[in-house]
Amino acid sequence: MSDTAIRQPDDTEPSEPTNLFSKDRLITYFFIALGIVLLIFGAVNVQNWAQINPEQVAQDRIDKETDLSKAEEVSLYTRQLEATSASKAGQAKNAVRFIVLGVAALWVSQNWRRRRQLFSEYMLYAYSFLLAPVGWILYLFGYRTHGDKNRKVIRRNIGIMSLAIPAGFVAYELVYLLQAFVIFPIGHNLAVSSFVVGMVNFFLSPQIALLAGIAVGGYVAFRTKDVRAVSVAGQLVILAIVLVILSWLGTNAANGIKSRGLSATEFGFLDNTASFDISEHLIPYNRTYTYGRAFFVGALNTLLLSVVGIFLATALGLFVGIARLSTNWLLSTLARVFVELMRNVPLLVLLFFIYAGVLLQLPQRENSIRLLGDRIWLNNRGVALPWFKPTATFSAWMPYLITALVVMIVLWYFRHRTYPTTGRPAFSGWYVSLGFAAVAGAGILAVHPLIYQVPFIEGFNYAKDENQRYLGLVMTPEFFGALAGLTLYTGAYIGEVVRAGIQAVSKGQREAATALGLTQSQNLQLIILPQALQVIIPPLTNQYLNLAKNSSLAIAIGYADLFAVATTTFNQSGQSVQVILMLMASYLTLSLTISATMNFINSRVKIRER
Repeated sequence: MSDTAIRQPDDTEPSEPTNLFSKDRLITYFFIALGIVLLIFGAVNVQNWAQINPEQVAQDRIDKETDLSKAEEVSLYTRQLEATSASKAGQAKNAVRFIVLGVAALWVSQNWRRRRQLFSEYMLYAYSFLLAPVGWILYLFGYRTHGDKNRKVIRRNIGIMSLAIPAGFVAYELVYLLQAFVIFPIGHNLAVSSFVVGMVNFFLSPQIALLAGIAVGGYVAFRTKDVRAVSVAGQLVILAIVLVILSWLGTNAANGIKSRGLSATEFGFLDNTASFDISEHLIPYNRTYTYGRAFFVGALNTLLLSVVGIFLATALGLFVGIARLSTNWLLSTLARVFVELMRNVPLLVLLFFIYAGVLLQLPQRENSIRLLGDRIWLNNRGVALPWFKPTATFSAWMPYLITALVVMIVLWYFRHRTYPTTGRPAFSGWYVSLGFAAVAGAGILAVHPLIYQVPFIEGFNYAKDENQRYLGLVMTPEFFGALAGLTLYTGAYIGEVVRAGIQAVSKGQREAATALGLTQSQNLQLIILPQALQVIIPPLTNQYLNLAKNSSLAIAIGYADLFAVATTTFNQSGQSVQVILMLMASYLTLSLTISATMNFINSRVKIRER
């Protein structure tokens, strides 16, 4: 009988011991540590930003001075307010920088190995085209051939193609000399065709130099018969043509703007005093703040409306989508009527109806509708709900939140550590949530960062605290109308997306779940929805993007969103081009963030075949 042990089917291969201090792991540890340090610095700057109150600092400065006239007090208050606001803005910028760099470092720690293809042969050709110095450095020092004929050909091609950009600029200089010493002198003595002059001026654009250089590189690639070089050259030639066209259009637009005495690059007006009020703001603001601060306030209002609207529309859409497939005739019919009504009424009309036809028709403050023992108030001043507000010790809670987040990440890591060997998590996901809640709850008991507030009427409006903030959560008719309109309108579309996703799941899956004895709710929660998510998420992303962009219609009912603030800003400052560029960049950033988040979620819910 052989001495060789017989391996059973269930046996696993013996694993080699892991070297925790290998070169790759040390690089990973470095980026993780760097990311944590940067995030800590970001949290510190966020805490400093939250603690700075420009109005209080300016008032304290006034209180310290004596024998000042009223005009001197106003001047000193304004200057101190602007300086403190600038300091607070600096803290916010530093916080954003540190947080972004920290997240980037954590991302690099997990993905840096995949970026080695940046130094593949295809990319070396691209570098030699676009960055001639890099190509020459690679040609002289960075690409060893080791006697390999194929690598020698690649190295030679990289060196030759590095002449692409210099060749283009040589052509540029030749055309420039032709214009200066041939076309221009002849033009004084003879009638020169405008077509010839126009062609010469066209070839004098710097982008033509780039195109000519890449064309030279593409010709060299074709002559060498190197498939990789030809592939890269073809793509870069198309890219260069697109860039030339875009640059030409951009140059014409810039010249047109400049001819009207305007500028698209001067943003100094953002430091000027705004001199207009904003009815709703999440951070301190008054008319003495700058245009930049006002624009930031409007951006936060749009972000609040979009984020809350996305959550509420998702919940409503999930309910409507499931109700559309209900066996209850009344429930399914009501859901269908709701969907058809919302989808066939313009959003702007819906916003006007909710605002003017519903909210403004609510009783006045003395006849307010009260619900849940005077905890919820409804009147034409808005909707008020009980809510938690931060106290003076809220910043002391931040270390507890960071610790809770670290505990949650560690528990999540150990929960998924057993997936490769057992195919199941080590423990329930509830323990991850419990770990976060335990640490964060301990911080609440220790420093009392939040206070529970119940709204009530005082005088002509809802009561305010010593900082002139409403008690509880008060939603103005403008905000509530915009939120309700966007939620109902988008929720109807999401409901149809959910319905289509559920119907895309095979009928056999439902029958199998019923045969196993699962209830309808278990069938929906464990079998149907997890599979339907693969169909639901891509069109759901489009609905989220539509909601974020449709939030700009809230200006029609007086909500002070980003578009409303931008409109007032360029009406007062006259800098319409810059304001529109900032407006476009803001909505683009919001849309790309939503897309990136949904694409990440979509990649996580995909079924991975083995």
